[in-house]
Amino acid sequence: MKKRSVVFLSIGIAALFAARHAVGQVPDYDTAAYCRRIVGDSYSLEKTCRDSEEQAKRQLASANAEPRIWQHCSRIVGDSYSLLQTCLNSEGSAKKSLGYGAPQGSGGHMVIVPQR
Repeated sequence: MKKRSVVFLSIGIAALFAARHAVGQVPDYDTAAYCRRIVGDSYSLEKTCRDSEEQAKRQLASANAEPRIWQHCSRIVGDSYSLLQTCLNSEGSAKKSLGYGAPQGSGGHMVIVPQR
């Protein structure tokens, strides 16, 4: 009985997490905290990080990635728009190079999120 409860609890937590970030919806990350955490005490690097994150966030707003890829990337990247963008591009390119068809809802073509 306890195993079954743990499984249902795990499924429930996963469902809540998935609902928190709808597929294709740009999540709301705290880029200031993220950039401070990864760059240390450099103001210059923090500004560069924040600028990069803001640009990636704007570009993600118009991304048209396949739901399966969007879910995968949202689950693994943590809290970075740049990493999310990179993951979406990488997964989309890999799918294409493996010969899988175009994602559903893309009008028959692969849509890659531009990076600077």
